[in-house]
Amino acid sequence: MRLQPRVCAPESIGFLLLPRFAMVAFFSAIEPLRIANRISQRTLFHWDVISRDGSPVTASNGMPLAANWSLQDAPETPSLAVCASFAPEHALDTELLDWLRARASAGCVLGGMDTGCFALAAAGLLDNQTVTLHWESLPEFRARFPGIEAV
Repeated sequence: MRLQPRVCAPESIGFLLLPRFAMVAFFSAIEPLRIANRISQRTLFHWDVISRDGSPVTASNGMPLAANWSLQDAPETPSLAVCASFAPEHALDTELLDWLRARASAGCVLGGMDTGCFALAAAGLLDNQTVTLHWESLPEFRARFPGIEAV
């Protein structure tokens, strides 16, 4: 997510889980961080799992995953990934979009996993950007956000 490594470790990364997020994408992000910590024998990365209200979030495979924080209580992190999957627009409302805008204004580097870019685009944070997302979602994304290049 970050192009230049931070000087101090651990690097804190937030993961915002939206309902029906893709667990495979989330674990594919977490596991390399965990392995890097193990191989280095020190904590290079720390992650926080965030949900709207701090409650567990059910993934697209039907399994719930515990969150550490609610939107209101989540610590500031230098990086944040929005984890989504099927029908991400159902989770979007003014509170969530304002929260993402506030994070961006505070200098947080934001990214989307699977269809997480729907939330970032709806918040107006992807203007003049190119995004990559799941091929099944390309037609809908392009129709909803024609000013954003999607591949």
